[in-house]
Amino acid sequence: MNRIKFWTKCILLSLSICLLSTNVVHAKVTTFSNLYMDLDVDDSILCIEVGTSNGDPIWEQAGVLDPAAKKKEISKLSATAYIYDTATHASAILTGKTTKESTDLFNLKEVTEEAKQQFYSNLIAPATGDMTATVEDYDGGEVPFFKLHISVSGANKQEEVVYGTIYNGAAIYFDSTDMSIDKINEEFLQKLVAGTHFTKTFTKEEYDAMVQKQFRRILAFFFGAILIFILLVFRNRKKKAKQAELKQKRADALHAYYEKQKQNNTIGAPKKVIFENHTTYTEAMVRQFGIYNNYIKRLPTLCLTIVLYLALLIILFVSGGFTIMFTIVLAAMIGMFYWQYYRVEKLGDQVWKGYKNAKTQVADLLFYDDHFTLSGVEYMSEYPYEQIVEISTYKNYIYLYMSEDRAIYLEKDKFSIEYDKAMEFIHSKLKK
Repeated sequence: MNRIKFWTKCILLSLSICLLSTNVVHAKVTTFSNLYMDLDVDDSILCIEVGTSNGDPIWEQAGVLDPAAKKKEISKLSATAYIYDTATHASAILTGKTTKESTDLFNLKEVTEEAKQQFYSNLIAPATGDMTATVEDYDGGEVPFFKLHISVSGANKQEEVVYGTIYNGAAIYFDSTDMSIDKINEEFLQKLVAGTHFTKTFTKEEYDAMVQKQFRRILAFFFGAILIFILLVFRNRKKKAKQAELKQKRADALHAYYEKQKQNNTIGAPKKVIFENHTTYTEAMVRQFGIYNNYIKRLPTLCLTIVLYLALLIILFVSGGFTIMFTIVLAAMIGMFYWQYYRVEKLGDQVWKGYKNAKTQVADLLFYDDHFTLSGVEYMSEYPYEQIVEISTYKNYIYLYMSEDRAIYLEKDKFSIEYDKAMEFIHSKLKK
């Protein structure tokens, strides 16, 4: 008998657990960080933020066949999210926006009765002709809400019910998307109000301080962007001016060289080679020049650019932390250096491809009294010394710059005479 009672109790307990489990309603929380608000709703309710991609399956679950059109429709209302209940097919839009009136009132629960009634009057003031509107307090939420009921009679008869509040300076509304009174599901809207929880509460003074920080961030971003833009424009103009100057210098030097030969009647006449240099070009050598010419040679400019970017990032960070502007500036800085790296690598590929496809990779340089020649890696070229615009040395290499970004590479230990004597001779031929 006792055993029968025991098993009977076990069976009843199991049935009770099963029945209870069928009545459990699971809940989920959607966070709207810009409103400092969580929406705690049943699993059957879908909260779709306006920024959700058109291809997200959640639109189909909400019965929306054309997400782009729906997003366009609710965006006109400045909506934050589209909310749909798969169990009842009720829907609403959540709107959260800041206006002068909302910032003045700031928190509906703290305003005077007179200020609140004035706000209610402003809500229903547009009601004219066939339109009537009523507003009343609603206390079914964590904070005081109001219920706005708008009715339009006549040929275009329709109804609208809105539950809203003002919190942390933002006007927050749950607006039914149905426009007939028999279809509006107020219980659904009230569930949304009951599930609304604010994660942070500001005072008016704290809010004003936060707005000031945001203003300072925008100001810092604006002036920082202008400063970087001016620097880039100045650098670009300076570069173009230098390129034009170097081009003219080379043209003048070449013209003077041939004029001198013409006057002395020495064009095509054999001349004595003073010394030689025979350097074998390699891919590593080409890439080494790219590193020197784009990074090491321009190190002061790169350092200045980095300092400006870091200064702007620090200002943005100190004035308000990780914001979208901080991310934009950081991405711009990373993007700039990645593009510089990519450009240098691509240019190196192109230059090496030209040398690699030549008949030989040996650059034969013959130095004469008034000019030098280059052959081997390219067709025979004759240069007066005055066409050299700059001479740089890096590691075991000498770079004879013929323009701002183009140079002839020589290895220091490949001269037919002592390195110091060769460099002394070349420098003596350059006009100061």
